[in-house]
Amino acid sequence: MSWQVKFDDEHRVIFLYYGADISKKDIRESIVAVVEIIRDKDVRKILTDFTECLSLSLSTFDIYQLPTEYKTAGLNVSVTEAIVAPQDPKILNDIKFYETVFLNRGVRVQIFEDREKALEWLINRKSLLSILRNDRERFSRISALR
Repeated sequence: MSWQVKFDDEHRVIFLYYGADISKKDIRESIVAVVEIIRDKDVRKILTDFTECLSLSLSTFDIYQLPTEYKTAGLNVSVTEAIVAPQDPKILNDIKFYETVFLNRGVRVQIFEDREKALEWLINRKSLLSILRNDRERFSRISALR
């Protein structure tokens, strides 16, 4: 097994760490584990760390099919994912394609070079969305008074 998943209760973030050599089987197993935590903990934030990755045994088609793999595993909610980029340029290109595939399917995904910046983005996303939602509600109440 070339991956590990942990749940951070304080930040309400799932951490998914990939090791040196990642197979298609590793990806499938990690997806099942992540979806299980999403359901059990009612969490929507994932930090996926590829910094240790040296090989990724997925074809372009396999990457394109990953959203379907998540649905097959039972994911039926929207998630936000921060990805910590690998050093290898070929693997980074695969991760960028992954980002594009998921963005095109409406999933919020962003690639980072630094784990701390990725975590900060995930944690602050909710705060920023809450501020925007509260402003929208406040504006609606003011408009209703006029």
